[in-house]
Amino acid sequence: FAVSVVDPQGDSDSDTLSVQIVDDVPTANDDTNSVNLVTPVSGNVVTENDVPGADGVSVVGVVTGDTNANYDDATSGLPVTVGAVIVGAYGTLSIAADGSYSYNRTAGPDEGGVQDVFTYTIRDGDGDLSNATLTIDVIDNEGPTVEEPAELADVPEFELRDDGMASRSETLQFTAGSTDIVSFAFSDNFVATLNGDTNGAAPDEIVWTKSPDGQTITGTINGEDAVVLTLTDLGGDQVEVEMTLLSPLANVLAGGNNILNLGTIEVIATDEAGLTATGVFDIGSIDDVPEVGDFLDPAPVANTAGATTGVLLNAGFLSGADGWSSIGLAGEPLEGVTYISETTGSGDTLVTTLTAVSSSDPSVEIFEVMVDASGQYSFTLITPEASTQQTISLTGLTPGGPIPFVETPGGLIEVNANGSGVNSSTPGSGVENNILDGTVDGVPEFLTFQFFDPGTVGDDTPTPANANLVDSVSFSNNHNGGTYQATVTNTLTGETSTFNGTVGKNAPIVISGVTDDVTNESFQFNEVTLTWVSGQMRITAATLSKIILPEGEDITFTVTGEDADGDVVMDDFTVVIDPALGSASSSAPASFGRLGFGTTEQSPVVEESGSQDEETDRLLATDGDDVFAFDLVDAQSDPDVTISGFGDSGSDRLDLRDLLQGEELEGADLTTYLNVTSDGVDTVIQVSSSGELKGNGGDANLVDQTITLEGIDLVTGHDDMASIIQNMLDSGKLTVDQ
Repeated sequence: FAVSVVDPQGDSDSDTLSVQIVDDVPTANDDTNSVNLVTPVSGNVVTENDVPGADGVSVVGVVTGDTNANYDDATSGLPVTVGAVIVGAYGTLSIAADGSYSYNRTAGPDEGGVQDVFTYTIRDGDGDLSNATLTIDVIDNEGPTVEEPAELADVPEFELRDDGMASRSETLQFTAGSTDIVSFAFSDNFVATLNGDTNGAAPDEIVWTKSPDGQTITGTINGEDAVVLTLTDLGGDQVEVEMTLLSPLANVLAGGNNILNLGTIEVIATDEAGLTATGVFDIGSIDDVPEVGDFLDPAPVANTAGATTGVLLNAGFLSGADGWSSIGLAGEPLEGVTYISETTGSGDTLVTTLTAVSSSDPSVEIFEVMVDASGQYSFTLITPEASTQQTISLTGLTPGGPIPFVETPGGLIEVNANGSGVNSSTPGSGVENNILDGTVDGVPEFLTFQFFDPGTVGDDTPTPANANLVDSVSFSNNHNGGTYQATVTNTLTGETSTFNGTVGKNAPIVISGVTDDVTNESFQFNEVTLTWVSGQMRITAATLSKIILPEGEDITFTVTGEDADGDVVMDDFTVVIDPALGSASSSAPASFGRLGFGTTEQSPVVEESGSQDEETDRLLATDGDDVFAFDLVDAQSDPDVTISGFGDSGSDRLDLRDLLQGEELEGADLTTYLNVTSDGVDTVIQVSSSGELKGNGGDANLVDQTITLEGIDLVTGHDDMASIIQNMLDSGKLTVDQ
């Protein structure tokens, strides 16, 4: 173009203007993207990286690979066209004319770390072309991972005591990989990893099953749910595993809080790509042991029949979740005692009773101890001062003599005498002429009896190892009777007691409840010397008695509890028999003669010293609480008995339980057993042991025992026989089995 210019003054100039028209071309630049295993990727090759120029551009061709060449579908004749699906090496590409594209991965999870390359061509409005590459990185797909270690605390069985359920839970933390975690489930391998045989016993095996959704595994024992494993998705990458125990599990181990291994359980986390991670838990339970608590020693028990500790409670005696399988109760060994144990019920209703019976024939129940599953326990004294007895005959010794000493077979009793020695024969033993009836060289005849256990052959001096210490001895006498002096000695301690006594015809000489002449304390003895004073006596046998529960005796009992798994706990308690609580006693020197009638249940009651009416036995009450016990055997040999001082001091009573027969039966009428009348200031009690009294003149022929209480009136003030008897019962003066 010609261009001229003129200024205001008229000056001018001119030149030529040339305009060059430049046709810009589009520029395609390489593009990249990446794809994981699951999610397609998309983009736009034009808008993201290319320079379209003024004429605008569109994608006109796409081929696989890096060709560095332009492809225009309209002119290339290639089968690949824009908008179609182009199959690459690891996926498919769809690209539109405006440059937008989408790539779907077809490569598997193990084919990552590679590239899929495509060459695309753009063309502007006047036909200019440019090409570039679209590179898709096919990345390695990372699956989820689990944070280790994962520990689930063992579930303690003892918590089952509270509400029948015990549980523990733990959170398992995963970390997502290339894709999000979409689900959690227990592994299908649970049968192989969980332990079903916990104690080697088929009936107690655990059978495991998994719910269809994989969120719960249940273990059953004999068809009953015992343990449950539960998964709870906490969101994100966390899951909670909970183990709930519904019942104790059988355990072959015993003797402690043992860990019962239930094996392992696998929890699988799965991501969007189907990749998984596995977390492993060790699971188990703690087999709790029972607890014994403290069986406290009860207060001392009175030395009376029926005395009891009452029912005590050891609240700490707990079986644990397994329950008690057995409760044992054992008493310390006592001479002359056999224990009989009986258990009833099961589990929470278990009761074990231990009964102590004498070894004598017939046996006598002495006491009873009870303990139950709840920890309750008690002691009841049945027969106070029960004793064991051993009768040793003196009639079977070799006849002849007198000789310095004789002994029973085995040396259980040795007998010495003064003068020419002991004269033994089938009827019995005495001095020189076989009878204790006079003097030898001006010295009264005497027999000395020494008791041995074990027996030793020969004339021996007792030692602590063989001296047989007894509480009482009854010498059978088969002659006219008379008066004697008794010297009773414990040769080991030197304790001794000397006193006079009188014995009737064919009546036994009974020595019991002796006290030391110096200390006035009771003692056991192993030697008795009988010295003649008057009359005639011949000894045929000796019955040695030992009180099973002497004064102040303490007895220790051991309680053993074993649970269903064999875990064992034990504790003991001690019961003291206190003679000061209800036991009859006397501070007066013991007289000598008959000891009550039958088994006395408290302190000894003896005959009055001095002369004896051969027709009537006379008993003297002491200053203490005396029990006069009668039985049918003694009634036959001593049908008439007089008691002096009954009730003067202390609480004295008559014990007729072994004399009356059948009075405990329903409907029994005590007026058919007892006829109580007054004779001046005395009370006369006639007893029919079989309850045959009819209240008429013929009753005298039916009386088995007559007991006269001197100086006490139990009749006046009562209208009939029934009220008299009832008053005696209510006041504690009479004991029968009712």
